Amino acid sequence: MILALRLTGGLGNQLFQYACGWEAARTGGRELVLDSSGFEHYTLRPFLLGRLRVKARLASSSELKSWGMEGGLWPRIRRRLFGPRIKLIREEGLAWKPLELPMDRELCLQGYWQSELYFKASKKELLKQFQPHSAARGANAAFLKEISRAGSRAVALHLRRGDYVSDPSAAAVHGALGPDYYRAALKRMKNPRLFVFSDEPAWARQNLPFLKGARFAEANPPEAPEEDLRLMSACRHFIIANSSFSWWGAWLGEKASSLVVAPRRWFKDARLDGSGIAPKRWSRI
Repeated sequence: MILALRLTGGLGNQLFQYACGWEAARTGGRELVLDSSGFEHYTLRPFLLGRLRVKARLASSSELKSWGMEGGLWPRIRRRLFGPRIKLIREEGLAWKPLELPMDRELCLQGYWQSELYFKASKKELLKQFQPHSAARGANAAFLKEISRAGSRAVALHLRRGDYVSDPSAAAVHGALGPDYYRAALKRMKNPRLFVFSDEPAWARQNLPFLKGARFAEANPPEAPEEDLRLMSACRHFIIANSSFSWWGAWLGEKASSLVVAPRRWFKDARLDGSGIAPKRWSRI
């Protein structure tokens, strides 16, 4: 039996979706198949899971057609008249809910699934799969050595701006965290060696002067987020933004001795409840 997974969003969102799908497929004895067809129309981010050691395969166009999942006017009419050949399970709200999946039908999951409760039992396996195919090279290898030398003092600080500032709809939903959050978070770290990850490092340098002496990760272009994720997860402690990308940097790198600081309010939009996105063991500000 198949468990298909509809993918969307950037790398952080794709990781949440895959992790939930992997655990659901594992416990249900199903084959996990990835539906990346949505990226034909979603132009903000590409399909990125193929750059990691994930074990699920991509659905073929013939499979999508046979499931009745393809886009276009006539497929929509056919689904309306005859129903889909595969049962679509949509996420309902942001709060974690147990996934109760029927065993007698092929299924497709659609949602963001932003809680480790969907996949915590598979953490050991996901840590292996969520690694780039090849070892770090050049500037990235050198950066990893710096992090390693910092040892227990290494703190990854992620500052997300980009569309959180430039796109009115994203700004209204998410909102970018300001200097006060990062200043308060740093007070919880003891003698930190800071490694800063940001889509606007110039803004961070200008507006967060207390980051003086920090090492900025600037070797990788925006098109290679998997490399920054590897660097971030190599640190011992984490100050994350309200971002699924830095959430994964912390989750993948977290150890028993790690301190993870996350924003108490995940969404600027008060109608959205993101209180369950950060694990309870993380420190909230």
